[in-house]
Amino acid sequence: MLYPLITFLSAFLLFQIQPMIARAILPWFGGSATLWTVAVLFFQLVLLAAYAYAHGLLHGLSPARQRLVHLGLVALSLLALPVTPSDALKPGGDHEPVTAVLGLLLRAVGLPYFVLAATAPLLQGWYAQEAEAGTAPGRLPSPYVLYAVSNTGSLLALLSYPFAIEPVLGLRLQFGAWSAGYGLFAAALGLLVWARWRRSPAAHSPDEGPGPLVVPDGAPVSPSAPSLIAALALTAATSTLLLAVTAALSHNIAPVPLLWVGPLGLYLLSFALPFGLALRRLRLVLPFVAVLALLPIAHVMSRSGTTGLTTRLGLLVLPFFAICLACHVELAALKPHPRYLSAFYLMIALGGALGGLFAGVVAPLAFASYHELPLSLAVCAALAVFLLARARGWAWWNPVAALAIAAAVAVPVYMARESREDLASARHTTRNFYGTLVVRDDPATEETGALRVLVNGSIEHGSQFLDPARRREATTYYGPSSGVGLAIRAAQRRGPIRVAIIGLGTGTLASYGRPGDTYVFYEINPLVVGIAYAEFTFLKDSPARAEVVPGDGRLALERSSGAPFDVLVVDAFTGDSIPVHLLTREAFALYFRRLAPGGVLVLHISNKYVDLEPVVRASAEALGKRALVVSVDEDEYQMSDSTWVLLASQPAALDSPEIKKVGEPLSTAAAPVAWTDDYSNLLSVLKKR
Repeated sequence: MLYPLITFLSAFLLFQIQPMIARAILPWFGGSATLWTVAVLFFQLVLLAAYAYAHGLLHGLSPARQRLVHLGLVALSLLALPVTPSDALKPGGDHEPVTAVLGLLLRAVGLPYFVLAATAPLLQGWYAQEAEAGTAPGRLPSPYVLYAVSNTGSLLALLSYPFAIEPVLGLRLQFGAWSAGYGLFAAALGLLVWARWRRSPAAHSPDEGPGPLVVPDGAPVSPSAPSLIAALALTAATSTLLLAVTAALSHNIAPVPLLWVGPLGLYLLSFALPFGLALRRLRLVLPFVAVLALLPIAHVMSRSGTTGLTTRLGLLVLPFFAICLACHVELAALKPHPRYLSAFYLMIALGGALGGLFAGVVAPLAFASYHELPLSLAVCAALAVFLLARARGWAWWNPVAALAIAAAVAVPVYMARESREDLASARHTTRNFYGTLVVRDDPATEETGALRVLVNGSIEHGSQFLDPARRREATTYYGPSSGVGLAIRAAQRRGPIRVAIIGLGTGTLASYGRPGDTYVFYEINPLVVGIAYAEFTFLKDSPARAEVVPGDGRLALERSSGAPFDVLVVDAFTGDSIPVHLLTREAFALYFRRLAPGGVLVLHISNKYVDLEPVVRASAEALGKRALVVSVDEDEYQMSDSTWVLLASQPAALDSPEIKKVGEPLSTAAAPVAWTDDYSNLLSVLKKR
């Protein structure tokens, strides 16, 4: 039982560390949803290196030397325990995020992750060697069963993290438990090697010749080049699709493990099923189901602002699973004789790495919007149909296959065309690690004049009247009757003020500035800074002293010194959500350290999917702060609903007549939900709709 047990344990640990380490370093990169895409790219690149290492060992060394080399590497990796991201690894404000994430992950978990990734193919190779030599200790029908065991362990690891691990354990305990599990894995692998030597010590000395995986005359035919290319293409396409669907979910909700592991878990399940079960009958229909599954995805992506969370999840995730299953059934049909499994797995790993490179590096540079989603949808569905038709011997003109492939291409082309039409009228479009930015000019209406609008993803991040007479008026979420407008105007009655704003957007809040005031904006996305100065005039028109500090707002506040602020505004969005690390108890304590005694903390908590009031209430109660909620509906200034929470150490700071008139206590309908840097749980605050 050691073979399946160690395979399961290595896979479980491999996929537990992924959301764990990404969750830990997410605050260091502004809570960007793209961090998970880059993290997955890192995991895929290390997986590729690990599979190449396993392939080299299995085909270049004797079985005994293979075991000794790998056991030595395992022993070396124990020096990296306990794995935990050190504060010394925190990037500076001027870092390039993609290379910074990759370098940080390499230093924090690189060697243990490499060992775990290499263990699964090595165990399957060792079992195949023993099966061919007639010395296998068990009766597994095929080494490929271990691949299904590996995927099952991976799936359970992913499902357990957001539902059983993250809600119960803080990050320090998570890393401690993982490190203990890694020690158990190392001990079990050592036991396996010892048991192998104990069974036949003489037959497996370090001086023996190459193992059974070196192909003798008359051995089974090696996999053909077209089969390996097909395996590469399938995994590259589904890997890109995985990251594109995950980005579609997390950009407009929150970049948290719950929304990372759901698609990844279904992706792994679609791997495990065809490698563990015979799905011959389903294979005949799955490619056509995959083509039909394109329709609900196209629907939800074209109506992203009108679908509820449950509907959005269902219309994206379930069709995604059907498409991946169709592709991976075709992948399983390509698997070669067990003698060549390391080459097959190497091709799978290479495809995954290429998909990760495309989604994480190439697409943000090549596309102004998320065109990798329709592109990967088209390739996945068309590949599944094509490979089935090839296996069945259908001619290229077969109407069933031809129509299905045409539909597989047509639906995503329609999606891409709609997206391009939306961008065609834009004044400016750009994209980077932190998301997509679109600047457009909206024509005048009866209620308002012409507007210039900044959109991040599908969310407006500010607008400005194009009429020179009105361009200094605060708009969207920041009008005079908004919570932040009331807080700034109340503070201004005491004289010149200092205001800190985490999140620049268009720089709208600078419109409240007066001579003698100071407005300090903290902005992590350099593209936003360029747009705020080039496309909008709030910063340039403000009579106040306005400055922009690059980098994550919380990290910049931790490093900064100087006079305290009278108002501190947290308005940093990732899609439609404030990044989690800006709402922890430690973050609130930092904000109040940087505020004057009579200062006011202002939080923007407008959100379609997440109820943030219980989180704010928990920190307010823990720190003994007074808090009021100000909710405003659309009007001629705001043009957008908004919900703000105002907090103060001195209750009198919230006693202005305007604030008292509209401010309400935080809701007590739900219990307070305490978030810390060590612990947070998105499940507890999801809106029930």
